[in-house]
Amino acid sequence: MFKHGKLTEVSPSDVKLFGQMANLKLKNPALKVMLSVQNGFSELVNSDDATIKKFYNQAIHYLREYRFDGIDLDWEFPRANEKEKYSRFLKGFRDAIINHSQNSLRPQLLLTAALPNNVRKLQNYDIDTLNSTLDFATVMAYDFHMFIKNADITTGFNSPLFPPANEKKIYSTVGLMDYYLNTGFSSSKLLVGLPTYGRTWKLKTAENHGVHAPAVNKGDPGPVIHRRGVFTYPEVCSALKNGSHYVWDSEAEVPYLYNDLLWCSFEDPESAANKAKYFLQKCGGVGVWTITFDDAEGKYSNDSQKFPIITAVKKVLMGADNKDSSPVSQPVL
Repeated sequence: MFKHGKLTEVSPSDVKLFGQMANLKLKNPALKVMLSVQNGFSELVNSDDATIKKFYNQAIHYLREYRFDGIDLDWEFPRANEKEKYSRFLKGFRDAIINHSQNSLRPQLLLTAALPNNVRKLQNYDIDTLNSTLDFATVMAYDFHMFIKNADITTGFNSPLFPPANEKKIYSTVGLMDYYLNTGFSSSKLLVGLPTYGRTWKLKTAENHGVHAPAVNKGDPGPVIHRRGVFTYPEVCSALKNGSHYVWDSEAEVPYLYNDLLWCSFEDPESAANKAKYFLQKCGGVGVWTITFDDAEGKYSNDSQKFPIITAVKKVLMGADNKDSSPVSQPVL
């Protein structure tokens, strides 16, 4: 996180985790480990030039100290009056990274960012600046349909590949990525984001359980993370094993499940692989949110595959499940 103009850990225990993550590079020297930062952006970009310059130097030293290969900026989201300030911040950060690399004779640190699924919010970013300063960016192509209090509550897809019936194209992964590409954003720098979690609703009636069915609230908590409105993939698998009905939507090319008053839109290995195949030659790769919501130990998947969603994506990107294309080296986050 950013705090008082400095890059710092959220809690002291994070430092131990930093070391564990960096040590993974001993097993895979090609692995790049990034530090993702979410809080404190507004305070930082609104600081004076001296404070921001001091931050660049401190952040670079911090990343090197803990053996990170770069930093991912997950600002959700700049306001309209911060567009120019964020652009200036990114340009300065890129220059500082280049200067550090030249002076230290070490490889440049990576500078990346997460970008919104909302076209209106995207207006607060300067595309030319993103293109020139970032190594790559992950488009958060999920949370298209969420529970909103005091709104007309209906079920809907969290991350459809294609727009379902009666919905605008922009509220789909294909529509959103097309929009980004049409802005002139470099396709090789864009990663399509996909979720390992599902969004849940509590239906108004058990009899009406399709897409756009009336709902009254977020779904009840699941048995793993105990969070209303969200199912991890293990919770999805558990629900299916306990009598929930699986439905594949051929228009959106994603599944959903229902059982009594429970309704959940989710990603599974098939839908994730389909997305990876569709964007294989269109974008720079795939970003996954989040690894911890996949089935890490393979306890819930039918074939006992560890990380089944991420594995399905990896097979496509690395060529094992894509016989029509030669192996590629797009990043998987």
